[in-house]
Amino acid sequence: MWDWHQKLKTRLEAEIKEIIVAEAKISTSNQVQRMGPFLSLVKPEKLPLITILEIMRLQGSSGVSDGMKTAWALLTVGRAVENEYKAEMCKRNHIAMHAQASSLVISRASGTRTCMRAG
Repeated sequence: MWDWHQKLKTRLEAEIKEIIVAEAKISTSNQVQRMGPFLSLVKPEKLPLITILEIMRLQGSSGVSDGMKTAWALLTVGRAVENEYKAEMCKRNHIAMHAQASSLVISRASGTRTCMRAG
């Protein structure tokens, strides 16, 4: 698994750099969704770990003996990466985190800030 992590980390770093370079060459007048800024939000060291853990979790808990659907795996990994970013932001901003919630919410009316994760 460590070998997979190392190879995936190297590949992700290279792919993200290529995407950022390619997007820099695109004219700003085009209405193109840029992925580079979003892909750079979580450190490349964490992305392979999140991917490996989520795929293993899906394989073990989904009850699928013949495999899993690619779309479901991609959505699950994407959701986990998003949750990791939200958790990092909560930690960085000293916001309490609740593990059983559905989205990032900061309540200023009550005087407390709360960060909620999907899960």
